[in-house]
Amino acid sequence: MQILVVDDDALITLMVSEGLKLQGYEVAIAENGATALAAVRKRRPALMLLDAEMPVMDGFAVLKALKAEPALNHVPVIMLTARRNARDVMLARGLGACDYLAKPFDILDLLQRVKTWAGKRPGVGSPARSGETSLVFGDASPDAAQWFVE
Repeated sequence: MQILVVDDDALITLMVSEGLKLQGYEVAIAENGATALAAVRKRRPALMLLDAEMPVMDGFAVLKALKAEPALNHVPVIMLTARRNARDVMLARGLGACDYLAKPFDILDLLQRVKTWAGKRPGVGSPARSGETSLVFGDASPDAAQWFVE
């Protein structure tokens, strides 16, 4: 099962990709939004981990473009970003992200979320409920969303 990691920070992509590989996932990496869209079109990953702040095309634009394409809109997306404000979390939800994890993050929490969402259609099931800051998406509407902060 392939996971696409999209982040312009080489340290983050290294840490995340090594953690995923240790769990048996195949990993592809994209360093900006434009290459991310090309990679998802070519590779059809089981899941995308997507940063918000990137060059060329930010993560929100990537998410919007991905969800607008019928052949790709089934790919679950976990936002993995330093942006922590509620407006960004709700924007991601509105654009179709299945989960949101703020940096800095716990790699074990991320791996659990990947396990939960990889290969699922967005909106089905529910993500892990641990970690720094998370908005639980699952089947809840944005108005019914709950914050979990540890």
